[in-house]
Amino acid sequence: MFSIISELAFIYNCLGLIFLMESNTPLSCQKYIVHLFCPGQWIIKVKVLETATSKDIHKFLKDKSVRFLYNGILLDKHHTFKFYGIKNSDIIVVIPSEIDIYTLPQNYREFANNEDLFKDRVLAIVDSNMSNELIRLRDLQLNKFKTRPNAYRKLISAYEEQNIQEEMPLVPQNVNIPFSSKKPTAAPLPAFWATGSTIKPQPNSYNPFLPNPVKSEQIPIRD
Repeated sequence: MFSIISELAFIYNCLGLIFLMESNTPLSCQKYIVHLFCPGQWIIKVKVLETATSKDIHKFLKDKSVRFLYNGILLDKHHTFKFYGIKNSDIIVVIPSEIDIYTLPQNYREFANNEDLFKDRVLAIVDSNMSNELIRLRDLQLNKFKTRPNAYRKLISAYEEQNIQEEMPLVPQNVNIPFSSKKPTAAPLPAFWATGSTIKPQPNSYNPFLPNPVKSEQIPIRD
């Protein structure tokens, strides 16, 4: 019950924020929709002003510890969207604050640096008509491959080769390989026989079956 109330309160605050932004909108200020996209997690549409900043869209998110990228540029909270040239239906990539901007994972780097290349793919998530059109074009491309067996075999072989390379274990870099020596070694050889330091006197032993007892203090033995 508490979670439902918190969700309704969050939606109410968002609606109030939109109403406040629209009520304070100058007549010459342009409004448009941008997409906030967190790769692999979610995407939402937000109606903003061209004078808005990244600080304003923070209010639409529950997690405040995030940063925003547009076309590979980290948005500053003091600069407006108009300053960055953000237009209608553009995509703003959302990344966690703990991720270093210079060491972005591959899925974030692709969407941050190649926005034009992935824009259609991202918008297809929101627009069902565009998604259906992309699926239709993909089916047409696969049908062409069916009529050209050689091209189909090349495509399959490329995927198989890539999978084999990904499954091959990496050779460790720090491996000490012993090389054959070019001159006699000066290191001492291991001891294969007993030395004087390993000889210990054996205590007196008496055999009652022998006619005379035998003392064996000087019999060398090994450990």
